[in-house]
Amino acid sequence: MKILGKTLEILKRTWNGAVTNESTLNFNLDMFAYSSRNPKQDYEKSKNRFKNALIENDKIALANLLYTLDIRNGKGERALFKSYFKALIEMNKDCAIQILPYISELGRWDYIFEGIGTEIEETIYDFIKAYLMMDIKNYNDNKPVSLLAKWLPSIKTHNKKNHFAIKLAKKLNLTEKEYRKILSKLRDRLNIVEKHITNKEYEKIDYISVPSKAMIKYKSLFFSKDDVRFKKFIEELKASKKAKYDNLFMNDFVKMYLDNLRKIGVNYFYGRTDRKSVV
Repeated sequence: MKILGKTLEILKRTWNGAVTNESTLNFNLDMFAYSSRNPKQDYEKSKNRFKNALIENDKIALANLLYTLDIRNGKGERALFKSYFKALIEMNKDCAIQILPYISELGRWDYIFEGIGTEIEETIYDFIKAYLMMDIKNYNDNKPVSLLAKWLPSIKTHNKKNHFAIKLAKKLNLTEKEYRKILSKLRDRLNIVEKHITNKEYEKIDYISVPSKAMIKYKSLFFSKDDVRFKKFIEELKASKKAKYDNLFMNDFVKMYLDNLRKIGVNYFYGRTDRKSVV
């Protein structure tokens, strides 16, 4: 009975109501299994699961963490990675500092801001400053620059001052004016799609360079505001047979499909389709 009781302690129900094991009795395997997109994700529980995995085997736990982050060849779970990264800072700040260069490569630059307000805050500012100086040099040498400027906060957003951006500029030993000018130049070099949309400069958008997530988000806008050029891009993409959506997951495609159904007045829910009149 004692063994049975021990077994029952780790039993739970799946989304479909079937009995399953809640744990593999291996913290790193549990972390890997639960590092998935779940609208009911318990991030505090996930954070504790990572801490246990780190104690059990730190190398495997760090590999798990980076796999959770990796948007192309991993799980691309932003919120989960952030909770894990905060736990890593708490438990081993040196390891957290060591993985900083991988965060922008596997995810996005702004994820490192999770270190602001922690023991590694000053290291974060030094890290940003080093890469920003490198980007300025590459810009002046007419070489490619990183995506750092895209994800750094602007001094003003929607006509309101961003206090974090002001603080960041001071930490970088820049005036607000210098900070704005540097971001503007680097963003121009990056040809950021959102800037062209804001300025209504659709003719300047290089569609082949638009990131996958942005393409999904703005495709209806492109069809409406730059119909001829965007349709031409779509036809060229079809003819080339090159994958454009290389960092998307199956649920992203399902969402696109369901969104398109809703646009024509069809609601799809658990295999039942209800047609509504289209106005």
